[in-house]
Amino acid sequence: MINIKFNPSWNNANKRSWCQQTSIYFRCLKSRLDKCPQQDIQNQFQQLEHYLHTQININCPGGVDGCTRYSTDARCKIGLNQSNSSSSTFSLVCFFVQSVLQILLLILL
Repeated sequence: MINIKFNPSWNNANKRSWCQQTSIYFRCLKSRLDKCPQQDIQNQFQQLEHYLHTQININCPGGVDGCTRYSTDARCKIGLNQSNSSSSTFSLVCFFVQSVLQILLLILL
């Protein structure tokens, strides 16, 4: 059983994992919702489905639809940049080089 409650203090890897697992669980639950013959159980499933829908839309880039090429969710663009480790490494190296150059310039002046 997955943890359906999102914890904002999780690290990025755990948040990303929660979004992936919960989105799969949500789609599975949604696909079986109308197949449940008992109304009380179906009501519980609907409440859970609504809760998951809301939590995924709030906490996951792209919401229940996920990030696509044409997503308007800004978190999709941020998530893509953050998940690219070579891009992060390049940015860190650029920052370091700029810092060293600024220090050398101050020493020379």
